[in-house]
Amino acid sequence: MDEERIPIITSVAVPGEDRPGLEEPIVVSAEETPIALKIRDALLSEPGLGGADLEVRIRGELVTLSGTARTEDQKDLALNIAGRFVGRDRVTDEIRTDEQISYFCET
Repeated sequence: MDEERIPIITSVAVPGEDRPGLEEPIVVSAEETPIALKIRDALLSEPGLGGADLEVRIRGELVTLSGTARTEDQKDLALNIAGRFVGRDRVTDEIRTDEQISYFCET
């Protein structure tokens, strides 16, 4: 049986007077479901995620975050934000960090 395709919406938070502390854009793509959009909005409002490019997907009661974050701390922040909505134990981590990508490119 084919899975129903859920549209994905991509949003960007850009630095400006209305976003104090945000130094780099945040890009978040999320499925068009109520919980995914709430998580997207929370991620976009967090200045500590500047430079991140994330995706939010929902499967049943599980949330999957994927994409890239600058650091492990930034990745943990994104996972914890999503966990506020569904419980941290229901968030699957598929986020890569720039630190991991640099390591793989150097070896």
